[in-house]
Amino acid sequence: MAPAIFILGLALRAGMWLSDKSPWSDEWFSILLAQKPLFEGVRAAIRDVHPPLYFILLHGAVRVLGQAELVFRLVSFLSGLGLLAVIYFLGKE
Repeated sequence: MAPAIFILGLALRAGMWLSDKSPWSDEWFSILLAQKPLFEGVRAAIRDVHPPLYFILLHGAVRVLGQAELVFRLVSFLSGLGLLAVIYFLGKE
């Protein structure tokens, strides 16, 4: 059952990751901060409601992989897959 749930979660997240829908306003905010110097982006994130760790990961992904829209969504995609695994192992206990 767990592999089926993970595959379903992967398919749903991949569909959103690869979709061509326009980014939402909070995604544009993240994109703008990810393009700034790291500490400037983290300071702006802390002043807002967004978690700074997300911006650190997003900034690193942009620096390594470039500024394509798929890269901007990659951190959320991978985080969602990791969360599926964490929930499975927590539920197993």
